[in-house]
Amino acid sequence: MIVRVDIENLVIVERAEFAPGAGLTAITGETGAGKTLLATAIALLFGGDADAGQVGPASEQAWIEGEFEVDDAFWAHPDVATLAELRPEDDTPLVLARRVERSGRSRAMAWGRTVAKTDLAAAGRLLVATAGQHVQVRLRSPEHQRATLDGAGGVAQSVLLTEMHDAWAALSAARAEHARVTQLVADSALHADRLRDDLARIELVQPSVEDAEELRGARDRARHHATLVEALAGAASTLEGRDGGSAVDLVGRAYASLQHGAELDPGLQELAGQLLALQEQLADAASDIGSRLGDLEGGPASLDDIEERLSAYAELERHFGGTVESVLAAWADLRVQVAAIDDAGGALGETQTRVDAAEAAARSVAQRLTDARCLLADQLSADVHDSLAELGMAGSVFRVDVAEHELGVHGGDRIAFLLAPSEGIEPRPVAQVASGGELSRIALALLVATSTGADGAGAGTILFDEIDAGIGGHTAHAVATLLRRLADQRQVLCITHLPQVAARADAHVVIEKHQSGTDVRTTLRALPSETEVVDELVRMLGSDADDEAARDVVRQLRGPRFDIAVGAAAASPKPKARRPAAR
Repeated sequence: MIVRVDIENLVIVERAEFAPGAGLTAITGETGAGKTLLATAIALLFGGDADAGQVGPASEQAWIEGEFEVDDAFWAHPDVATLAELRPEDDTPLVLARRVERSGRSRAMAWGRTVAKTDLAAAGRLLVATAGQHVQVRLRSPEHQRATLDGAGGVAQSVLLTEMHDAWAALSAARAEHARVTQLVADSALHADRLRDDLARIELVQPSVEDAEELRGARDRARHHATLVEALAGAASTLEGRDGGSAVDLVGRAYASLQHGAELDPGLQELAGQLLALQEQLADAASDIGSRLGDLEGGPASLDDIEERLSAYAELERHFGGTVESVLAAWADLRVQVAAIDDAGGALGETQTRVDAAEAAARSVAQRLTDARCLLADQLSADVHDSLAELGMAGSVFRVDVAEHELGVHGGDRIAFLLAPSEGIEPRPVAQVASGGELSRIALALLVATSTGADGAGAGTILFDEIDAGIGGHTAHAVATLLRRLADQRQVLCITHLPQVAARADAHVVIEKHQSGTDVRTTLRALPSETEVVDELVRMLGSDADDEAARDVVRQLRGPRFDIAVGAAAASPKPKARRPAAR
């Protein structure tokens, strides 16, 4: 519920405070006085679009601040989790604000702390429902009709809608994955022969980094075979002593000499050990040289064979990235792709199974949603039919039709509001057959039906922005009665030009425009006394304040609220006998 709204420098409103209280508050004023600015202020407070044209001349910014009374259910709603985290204390009222600068930039706040504009919008969706003259346009929309029906279901329907949203998201993801795999298989199949040929080329060579390095070494050895044989033979001859004493033997004799001397001088034992180690190393080296020389004695390896294999490596590297490592990576990728082609049926089968399971789950939720909508449609049709009878459309038939539709994020239903002027005539979509005035009455009847449900669903405050436009006579009395009934369940703010509606209000606020030369200002004033309320109602009837006939009409409109002491400011005639209230 709105506790207060403070407005500063909004277009032509220099400063105003609006404190509506519970029940029905009427907001009236001359045409052009700026009554709709109150709706604009509330819209801004709940995240509406801001622009520089909303800033008045008094300063460089417009300011709107509102205080709201909310319940525990509000704080528990996931959409306002950010506000709940910022909440100073459990019993602190919700205080939201919006500042609009001359540049057009704006700032959203909660308890003076900056929040996202979407946080204000989330709070607004839970706190205030707005119905203006544009409702006629919205009521023609199938999406709005579906949302209206679902809104009549309260929390239970909201839970179902969330389930449907999640199920549709899962189905969409499964379908996207199946499409991706299908495309991958199709692309792979298109190039299957090439992929298999490439794989065969690599597998024929069986490449490896180690093999490539060994081949390059073998090529170098083959190219320089004679030189290598000569070098190894010379080294072997020296170590083995073919031209004299063996190097191994010479070191051995030196070791024996030192070993003999060590018997006399133990300090020579370390030097003898060094010679022994050297002798062992020379013997190992001589053995290795002999082995390598033996490998080469059979003649050089086939240089042609080595070059042919290295040429195969070079061809693979040119085709698959330039290095042996890139060839190996391509080899691994080709194995995967060819395996996918070979197992295409299995991969597609797995993704199709997931699609089928997700679709079955989504259709199950959609069916439960359809069942709930059918029950809601019957109840809403009956409630709106009763209200329309009060609103001067007795005999007309209103029906909410739930028909099968392609499965989507909102379920598998097409919702349509149908209207017929009387029984026996097939109802048709309201967008085709309802006039503007009829649409206004249907919208009001829908709001009453969806805002006074037994589960307490719906926003705590409803703002009517001249929804009664185009309505008069007996219908105006019926509208007033319905608004009065709605105000017993919700806080109702009604910007109206109908005295029949304003007369039924618990509180009355007047928007007044003051002009001095080019300076135009709008003020908002609550009427504190019955006298002032009656004066305003007389004005709304188009009469002068001392018009007794008009005051008598007001007396009837106000009914029990009329204070018999109220009269013209000048010498008032005797009050007439009170007449029955017109309702």
